[in-house]
Amino acid sequence: MNRQYDNTTPTEKLLFSIFSFIGILFIIISVVCGINGSRKNREYEHVTGQIVDIVRYDDNYDVYVSYRLNGNDYDDILINTYTSSMRKGADIELLVDPDDPFKADSPAGSFILVIVFGIMGVAFACVGIIPLALKEKRRRKNEDLVNNGTAVWAKVHHVEVNSTYAVNNVHPRRIVAVYTDEYTGEEIEFKSENIFDIGFCDSVAEGSEVRVYMDRADHSKYFVDYESINNETAW
Repeated sequence: MNRQYDNTTPTEKLLFSIFSFIGILFIIISVVCGINGSRKNREYEHVTGQIVDIVRYDDNYDVYVSYRLNGNDYDDILINTYTSSMRKGADIELLVDPDDPFKADSPAGSFILVIVFGIMGVAFACVGIIPLALKEKRRRKNEDLVNNGTAVWAKVHHVEVNSTYAVNNVHPRRIVAVYTDEYTGEEIEFKSENIFDIGFCDSVAEGSEVRVYMDRADHSKYFVDYESINNETAW
């Protein structure tokens, strides 16, 4: 029987993989920007220039600077960096390419890119990698319970909608079952993993039996094998 060790849907796996890929890509870009910025800081000329104009269009800003290098003046040079602290007429530290004196930028430019791409990369990576890691941990736990836990049969109490989670605007179902411990008489409630097969859930009747693999020493550790419901081969 194909037990549901892992209930991750193909859509979830695709989304998590995309977020992970984008996150890793942004982190790589952040590292590259950091290395490039460090190289410029070592190899480019450090000069003090002046902001001659700041032109705004939409939500972007073009910053033009002037500076003097090796006895030559360079005026109205566009740089790729803008910060809210920049003011027209203010002095600005610049890194100028010695092989192309018309190419200049603020040292803050690389630093800003490192921070922006770094934060975005970590955020995207966390959204993608952490859920996949948690699901893999749960899969291994379920597999271990099936192989080493105690199998009991619980009665289906009801099927509930898990409104706290959704994929493509569809809320999964969970089977809630109750088992009465034959030694202590304690009633133990179990909930299955999220189930997106709505038709299957609609066919589950109250009072039907479902096999549960549990840790006798810790009832909070269990795996509801919902595929065992109405499956004669499970018996």
